[in-house]
Amino acid sequence: QNCVSDTVEVPIVINPWPTASFSLNTPACEKNTVVFNSTAQPNAGTLVRWYWSLGDGTIINASTNAPVSHTYANWGNKTIKMLVESSKGCKSDTLTQSVLI
Repeated sequence: QNCVSDTVEVPIVINPWPTASFSLNTPACEKNTVVFNSTAQPNAGTLVRWYWSLGDGTIINASTNAPVSHTYANWGNKTIKMLVESSKGCKSDTLTQSVLI
């Protein structure tokens, strides 16, 4: 006998990636506090994790959206990287931005 099962349909949700973005206070000068503010968007759910690499070896793994304060010992171009994660388990692309200190 040829038995054919019923067709099963299961809906799935494809969530969008969050969008990493930030701003900083200016002027950004050596030996002065630079404040980075996340302007990232979750695009679905809420943001639950903020990953920062501040261009001088400083890494921050934050679970709140509090501004990040940092003092650079030396001037020059710093490559800032930021990645965010949403409550849906999705991670953004890594935002890379060069900042002159």
